[in-house]
Amino acid sequence: MHQFYLECIDLTAGAWRGVPQVVAHIGRDGFHGQLLSFLHDSVGAEHCATFVLNQEKPRVIGAMSLDGHAANQQIDLYLNKYWRLDPTISAARGLIESKASSLLRLDVGRLPPSGLRDLVYRKTHISDRVLLSGPGASLSVLRSEKNGRFSDAEINHLSAVGGVLLSIVEKHVEFVTRPADLSAAFASLPEIMDCVASSPERLPRREVEVCALILFGVSTMGIASRLNIGEETVKTYRKRAYQRLGKATQRELLNWYIERWGQRSASLN
Repeated sequence: MHQFYLECIDLTAGAWRGVPQVVAHIGRDGFHGQLLSFLHDSVGAEHCATFVLNQEKPRVIGAMSLDGHAANQQIDLYLNKYWRLDPTISAARGLIESKASSLLRLDVGRLPPSGLRDLVYRKTHISDRVLLSGPGASLSVLRSEKNGRFSDAEINHLSAVGGVLLSIVEKHVEFVTRPADLSAAFASLPEIMDCVASSPERLPRREVEVCALILFGVSTMGIASRLNIGEETVKTYRKRAYQRLGKATQRELLNWYIERWGQRSASLN
């Protein structure tokens, strides 16, 4: 009689715990929250940000802090004034053409006096920063003075999982930066109406109908006929809707709708 011995290994534990949740949120609003959760659990990170570096100015894809606010505030300051002083950015850019991925560690304490050191890092009590960088995206991982610098074991862990993390970030970047198929935004009048009606401005029903028909390409006369109201009434509803939305022209309404449609589509995916 043969005996079989089975060994079961939990693939959701250990070094890769939390990665499935990050992958599940690729292209979605909660991606950076899941990414930071993984980084916090595995190496004690308190802030993270994702970038694309193959442009004149680094493009931020997203940022997250444990407190929910600090990362976005500091990333704006960093991009507006001080990113050119960051030696890891120039080093990472130098590796892009080689298609290599790298781990670059910035010793914040040894930076010369500058806005980068004093306003971006010291003011927010950042003690250590690691940049994982690949040809398609980069990931900045930071810790505060409260928790101290990353240990050698944590740096080794980031090095071990960094390639997979960069692949995940690159796929997220691909999803959120690809051009939208705008033909779908205007294919169905009921869908246009639903999109306009669900906006935070909460337009009254008649104003929603008028805006939706304008976006669907119907003239003022055609809107009046469809809604069985006068043309002057259509203009009144249009004026009120534009005021609520803070718009003045049909072009501005169109741009507002495209942005609104893109946000709604992303949240539904």
